[in-house]
Amino acid sequence: WTVEGGIQVLATDERTVYILRSDKQLLAVDRNTGKARFSGDLSEYDLFAGSATEPVIYAATESGRVVRYEPNANAGLTASARE
Repeated sequence: WTVEGGIQVLATDERTVYILRSDKQLLAVDRNTGKARFSGDLSEYDLFAGSATEPVIYAATESGRVVRYEPNANAGLTASARE
């Protein structure tokens, strides 16, 4: 399967791949079927990074705000901010 506009895999877990699209939407995709589970708007952020060791996503603004998102295939995104 492919994701239209997908530019970066930010995180994965056993069931889901979390993909950043070119329009700064985060798309959670079922690893096996390629079907979307949920999406989230990350357009307020400028920089993105994933983790190779755990399913988390880091998003930052140019002004220095950093947010750690913990994606959950069933519940969407949970955020914790660092100013």
